[in-house]
Formats: sequence, structure tokens, C-alpha cells
Amino acid sequence: MTKTVKPFKIINVERNKAFRKEMKGMAITLKAARVNAGLTQIESAKKLGIAVDTLRMYETGKTFPDVPTIKKIENLYHVSYNDINFLLPTNNG
Repeated sequence: MTKTVKPFKIINVERNKAFRKEMKGMAITLKAARVNAGLTQIESAKKLGIAVDTLRMYETGKTFPDVPTIKKIENLYHVSYNDINFLLPTNNG
């Protein structure tokens, strides 16, 4: 029995550039930016040099990244800080 290997996902760079241009001026959540970049939380956290739990807290609005981390996020996700809708902490009490 042969094992079937799934091919790597190929991202169409031109389509991705067109999408980013179209989305300019529209805010997206941090999670949406990560998903659009085709990354998991584990992959993103590793590339950002932070813990997965820290990224999860950023994505859910429990904490907010510092400026150096925001710069890394911009570079990794290819999105401007101004285009990211960081969730505000919720008051559950």
C-alpha cells in the first residue's frame, strides 16, 4: 500500500498582492492576518520569537504586543499596523 503525500500549498504571490492592495484601508483582526499569511499559531509564534500562549492572548485581546513585536508582526504578515484591528480586552467581571 502506498502512502499518498499531500502537495505543498502554493500561494499565488500576484493574487496575494492584489488581495492586499484591495484590502488596503480595511482593518482585519490579528488572527485573520495570520490565517491570510497561511501560518498556524505555532509557526507564527516561533517566527515572532514569542510563546504560543502569548500570541493567543494577542489574538483574543487579553494582552497587547509591544512595539518591537508589532514591527515583527507587520513584517511576518505583510500588513501595516494601521490595517490590524487589535481586539480590546473584554471585561468579564
